Amino acid sequence: MFKTNKIVLGIITLLPLLFLSLYLLTVAGLFTDAVNVHRPENGPPGFMVNNFLSSVMIMGCFFLSTIGLLIYFLFHLASNPIINNDERFFWALFFLFAGILSFPLYWYFRIHLNPKNQ
Repeated sequence: MFKTNKIVLGIITLLPLLFLSLYLLTVAGLFTDAVNVHRPENGPPGFMVNNFLSSVMIMGCFFLSTIGLLIYFLFHLASNPIINNDERFFWALFFLFAGILSFPLYWYFRIHLNPKNQ
């Protein structure tokens, strides 16, 4: 893999963390705005609907990017001849249990530091 491809993959690897932080900010903004502005007789304010829809869209992007990266890294892990079976088992469990926190670590240690095809 060429160096530019490694850098682009590294940026894509950080997308789920970005989507998760945007989602948490959107939900926190939804609750703080609702507490400050809501009056029971007026019904739900319009900003609540907009914030809810944007939070659903952000969570959808988070889900798709996480599943896509999980599939990519599992295929990369299975086809990487440098990694022995014990380490392969460790990374697979780490992907499944640590999720988006394991993706940047695998990218750095197994893709970015790999000198092949730089």
